[in-house]
Amino acid sequence: MNEKMRPGLLPIVGGVQPGMQPGAPTAVQSSTDTGSNGETPPEMLEPHGPKPRFPLRNLSTFGSFQVPAFRYYFAAMVGQGTAMNMQMMAQALLVYRITGSATALGIMSLASAVPMLVFSLMGGVLADRLKK
Repeated sequence: MNEKMRPGLLPIVGGVQPGMQPGAPTAVQSSTDTGSNGETPPEMLEPHGPKPRFPLRNLSTFGSFQVPAFRYYFAAMVGQGTAMNMQMMAQALLVYRITGSATALGIMSLASAVPMLVFSLMGGVLADRLKK
């Protein structure tokens, strides 16, 4: 494969690319863009380097907070998550203070985690199989 490099430019790859006819123009080189020696002039080549995938100026990460209903929903979800974590910590502290046993605390944690795991898996299966 004939490959020529110029500083700061993409390589010019010679030969036939897969799926192309011999002598057909490539994405970088067209039949009217060649110089007198058959090569593409340097000013016609694309600059070297990857293009940014996600321009930062187009991000609207917090754009949904402009909708009042979403702000209420988000605040409610944060409050619910906080309350659930506080309840789990209080329950664990209560069990440990009453029994003084780390084994009892582990059994209580397992007993509260198993139903969440089982029902979340069943709910996922139902959500995948049932139509909206």
